[in-house]
Amino acid sequence: MKQPSLPNVNDPPERHADWLEWWSLAAPTSSFVSWASYQRDLTIAGLLDALDPDPEDKKIVGEQGADELIEDIVNGASRELRMRAMACGEAEGVYPYQMDHQGVTYLSGANSLTYRFLLLLSLFGKDAGPKGSYPERSFEELCSLALKQYLGGVRTGLSSVVFGSPRSVLPKHFPDAVDELCEKLGEGRGSAGRPPERDQKDAKLDLVAWRAFPDGRRGKLVGFGQCATGDDWR
Repeated sequence: MKQPSLPNVNDPPERHADWLEWWSLAAPTSSFVSWASYQRDLTIAGLLDALDPDPEDKKIVGEQGADELIEDIVNGASRELRMRAMACGEAEGVYPYQMDHQGVTYLSGANSLTYRFLLLLSLFGKDAGPKGSYPERSFEELCSLALKQYLGGVRTGLSSVVFGSPRSVLPKHFPDAVDELCEKLGEGRGSAGRPPERDQKDAKLDLVAWRAFPDGRRGKLVGFGQCATGDDWR
């Protein structure tokens, strides 16, 4: 697996945070990355050369000062990392990093497997793994589980299905998939015999989760979701 390149100063805080997590995870000698070393690496990489060839960008650097701009970048990455730790909740090991005033440390643990999968997918993309591994399908299944848990989990009578193409459970033919989804939901009238559009895959619907009342009649909580692993979506 190729080492990802150092982010540019124009990249969003999420990209810098990804790189810091990767560096801490993959470093051969230490799982600790200091803020000072990251600032130094950004400086050595050549701040002005990394900017887009836009005179306005270079004017901003000249007014603000390169050192101050790099410090702002590192502070933004630090805030993003703290937000990720908060979003992962208090369960031990789910967010496998620890931050302090000196830097970032990777904490190994079995509970962090899901987080590491998402980090590698974010950094390297869905085509970086072995041929036929289809990480984008694993990502859809993971998102389906997350949606199910978010809406209350299996104990509350919640059901979910991955509708995204290519489908592994529902029929591959779009109208048939719509018909079966409506049957499972107990809602809607199905495809109503309408022919699908050319190359109709999933109509941008990836995930469905629902919670029915015990009597199984119509009227229930339904959640629809989209998920994507590529960087070609808006």
